[in-house]
Amino acid sequence: MYSKIMIGDKEIPVVADGVTPILYKRLSGKDLFRQIGKLQKLKRPEYLNKTQEEIENMTQGEQEAYLQQLQEYNDELLENIDELPEIGNYLGFIMATQAIYAERNMIPVVSELTEEKMFKWLSQFESTDIMRASGSILAAYYSSMNATSKSKN
Repeated sequence: MYSKIMIGDKEIPVVADGVTPILYKRLSGKDLFRQIGKLQKLKRPEYLNKTQEEIENMTQGEQEAYLQQLQEYNDELLENIDELPEIGNYLGFIMATQAIYAERNMIPVVSELTEEKMFKWLSQFESTDIMRASGSILAAYYSSMNATSKSKN
């Protein structure tokens, strides 16, 4: 699925499709679905979204249990959040490369997806641009997973 995202002050065309996770695995050596699964676990559970008033109305034991759960969530968040920039780097580069090839009605050549080329692509952005755009990169990927296509028959 074709879309455009903003990375820094640049509008970048991206494509995500069934080939994207395969290219991701070949370039990064990691399973995209597993990495995304880790990130999805980082979404704050609803039971941890308490107001200050709700916390104050808890018994001391409930407050301690709540704070323990909150601490465990924060520990897991800190342990896994470092995956986000790496996913953004690889996925952004792969999807941008797929868009270039899609404009030519071609499939990306796997041998052209190298870390050196990714580093060159990344060098056009400020150091924090990809981190800030990681959510948009993932959203573009998710939208391709949720897209439905019509039969061509």
